[in-house]
Amino acid sequence: MISMASALLEPDDVRIATEAEEMAAMASVLAGCDLAKYRALFPRPPSERTTDWALDMAGVLLGIEMILGEAALLMSEVKPEQDRDRWRDLGELEGLFIESLESKGVIPRCIARRMAVAAGCREAGIEEIVLPSFVDIQEAFIGYLGSSSQKVSVLVHAREADAAKFDAWGRPVSVFAADLGPEMIESLPTAVIEADAIAEYFRAVKPEEALPALAVCDSEMYPELEGAFQNRFSEDELVLRNPTRENVAKSSLGRLLTSILALSESGDYTTFSAFLRSGDVARWLSTELKETPAGIAGFVGALDSVQNAHLPRTVDETLSAIRSDLAAARHDRERDALAGLLKVCELVKSELGDAFAFLRKMFASVKLDERNPGDRELVAAAEKVRELRREVEAGAIPQRMRGMLFSKLLKRAAYMLEPLAPNILAANGWLEVPWCDEDELVIAGFNEGCVPESIVGHPFIPDSLRASLGLVTNEMRAMRDSFIFAEAVRCR
Repeated sequence: MISMASALLEPDDVRIATEAEEMAAMASVLAGCDLAKYRALFPRPPSERTTDWALDMAGVLLGIEMILGEAALLMSEVKPEQDRDRWRDLGELEGLFIESLESKGVIPRCIARRMAVAAGCREAGIEEIVLPSFVDIQEAFIGYLGSSSQKVSVLVHAREADAAKFDAWGRPVSVFAADLGPEMIESLPTAVIEADAIAEYFRAVKPEEALPALAVCDSEMYPELEGAFQNRFSEDELVLRNPTRENVAKSSLGRLLTSILALSESGDYTTFSAFLRSGDVARWLSTELKETPAGIAGFVGALDSVQNAHLPRTVDETLSAIRSDLAAARHDRERDALAGLLKVCELVKSELGDAFAFLRKMFASVKLDERNPGDRELVAAAEKVRELRREVEAGAIPQRMRGMLFSKLLKRAAYMLEPLAPNILAANGWLEVPWCDEDELVIAGFNEGCVPESIVGHPFIPDSLRASLGLVTNEMRAMRDSFIFAEAVRCR
């Protein structure tokens, strides 16, 4: 049996809360409690406790829960020398949050993790637990292993002489070093130039030679790398694959849905103008109004003159301006363009009441081809949107909160997309470097703050508090990253 540590820390015999349910529960606690009781945490309470404020603050507090989850700790268990009053407030709110979910028969993730740690491995037929190259094991998983009856073996790929530089769980406890000649380093001024140089380096590999492995330390660099490889290689030659998840909000479907939700809420003109110029919207309008794509483009083009003359701020003001200009039009060409634009705007506005129904209509007549990357992205993003909508519409989440909660979670939602190509190059992350067995390794985005990874001071959990709680510190990350780098160089 092969499993990830994160999966083992999620018991499968209880109903664990989703992210949406936790956000809603914490937001409800914040909206309903007396903030005057929590002066240390809220020295300046908001003048109005809106749903937006409650959800944003819920995200902050649940972020603290996630960090403490590294050691399976609760907020109520943190009692630092400084900030004791603020942590007392956090602990009390956490208690209300846990009680709120458990009253609905749902277990918060922080409690579920503690249950898994206390239970240890209970899988039938497991005689030994083997941890290969697990150089950043967290305290919660150490607790899980300690509660397990099986033998535990830790495997570390390193020199025998360095055995003392690791703790009993294979974590580096010393800084490693490796010689790296200047000819092995290429300094480049921008991510775009670096990406192009890397793609050219792979382009120069002879057909009979094995490709190097690629590690991308800075995740923000992936779009530049993807574009550079698309410029250098055809899809039949080599396709770059991002093993990490893709952001739904940045997909074509995500951008459309975000625009519809924003228009439904505010009716902002700038959003409306950009929405009308989307290719998917133009295709749908062409079908609905039985107009040619060129005709739709002409109608939408007339919007510019309306905007220049009236400077509308909303959809309603835009419609009013179009009707005014249409009544005053002197030429048939101008009248036809404005009449068409009015149909376009009225049709779009009529659909804004239900964002999901609007999307379904927009893509109802589209025939998808699984060989088309854009269509495959659409299907993957749509499935994640459906999943997120199901979570937000759970019975434990108040109706009044669902729309805003969906919009906030959509910004963080992600999906996986495997490319269909004969030759795929994985853009490994830094922690995947120990698993790259190729003879040659190209490291991209090797920038300060990425390697060694460094986390800036957290307002609630600074590095000094992390150390006392058994959480991962910047010093531990630096030792981990120095080992990964040294071993990557030494074994080649």
